[in-house]
Amino acid sequence: MILTLSDRNKDVFSKDTLNLISNLTKELNEIDSVESVTSLTNIPLVTSAQKPLTELINNIPNILSADVDKNLAKEEILSSPIYKDLVISSDAKTTAMQIIIKENSKFNKTVAVIWKNFINFLKVLYLYHFGLFYPHF
Repeated sequence: MILTLSDRNKDVFSKDTLNLISNLTKELNEIDSVESVTSLTNIPLVTSAQKPLTELINNIPNILSADVDKNLAKEEILSSPIYKDLVISSDAKTTAMQIIIKENSKFNKTVAVIWKNFINFLKVLYLYHFGLFYPHF
């Protein structure tokens, strides 16, 4: 599931907005049916940490890490082909959170039945619309 967030009053990279995103990420991660959440505040940063790669192996920094330069982090995120237009919009006004939901077989079966019925409805509608099917009431 993708959740987008835009702050009309502040920059997405403002301290308040980053704290909001961080808190929301933590709260979503606490939901039993959520497997993981990826957001602007927990994506790994490599160049803005200004550390050798050997040090980054055990402690991968993010934009909220104390030793990360926030301006360099913003620049890294906005210029990264991995993050640009996926985690952050090109105009930096909207960010996206990827929420991975744990598999639920009962839910999946229910969705499959609903989807199958919907497809059958569309087939009947198509046939009726083009005069290939005449319902008898």
